[in-house]
Amino acid sequence: MTHNLTVGAEGRVRNAVHPGATIAGIMSQARAEAVHDTHTAEDKEFNDHVDAVNRAVSKGILIGTGSIPATSPATLRATASEKSKTKS
Repeated sequence: MTHNLTVGAEGRVRNAVHPGATIAGIMSQARAEAVHDTHTAEDKEFNDHVDAVNRAVSKGILIGTGSIPATSPATLRATASEKSKTKS
């Protein structure tokens, strides 16, 4: 077995470490992308659920407030208050 003595110790270490470092970098990047994809999917599911709940609550509020007659004391007070503000 012959050794190339023209390459110094630093060069031999670099040649020995470089392929492993490259593979470690590729694996780290793949792991980071997988984590990002997982969190993105979870965020989408969460946001879709929040949107569904918001739609249901909004529908309930519209149904609930639609049943209040326009002549209720609270509605009349609010209407009178708004009219007095616009006159000022």
